[in-house]
This record gives sequence, structure tokens and C-alpha cells, in this order.
Amino acid sequence: MTGPTGSARAADMVVWSSEFRNEVEARLAAQAARAGAAGQWIACPKRASREKTDLTQLFLRDAATKACWVDWRICAIDETRTCLRFARKKPKK
Repeated sequence: MTGPTGSARAADMVVWSSEFRNEVEARLAAQAARAGAAGQWIACPKRASREKTDLTQLFLRDAATKACWVDWRICAIDETRTCLRFARKKPKK
């Protein structure tokens, strides 16, 4: 991401959505790099939405944990989507 003067900087917030596990696995590292310390929101279909998806909140949490992210907030966007907020894991002391 570039700032108003063209200088590269991390995003203030990254929000993205996915319906499939392979897409999350492919995009997680790149989106995390854009997020920097700001963290990221990832939207996914609710189980009750009946959308064709193989993505679950549990899978999303597991994939993010493996990439050193932890979820700490969840909210409903609408009747078909949920959004989870992730932040970098704090280093162990």
C-alpha cells in the first residue's frame, strides 16, 4: 500500500472475505503482511447462510493461529456473514 506521497506504509486496517479454505490459505500471508501491526478482519459465511462453502470459523481460527495470529473479536455483518478480528500473537517472554 502506498501513502499520499507514494511512500510505502502498512494499512490502518485490512478487511477481506472468503468462502473457501484454499483461498484463505493462499491469501492469509499476503493479507497479514499488508495488515502489519494493525491486524485484520476476515469475513466468512455463517453456517446458517446455506452458501456453498467449505470454510468454517474453526478452520479460519486454526489457519490464522498457524500463521501467528489470534482472534479476539467477532461480529455479525448481516444474516449471511460473520467477521473475525485477528491480531498478531504477542511474543512469549
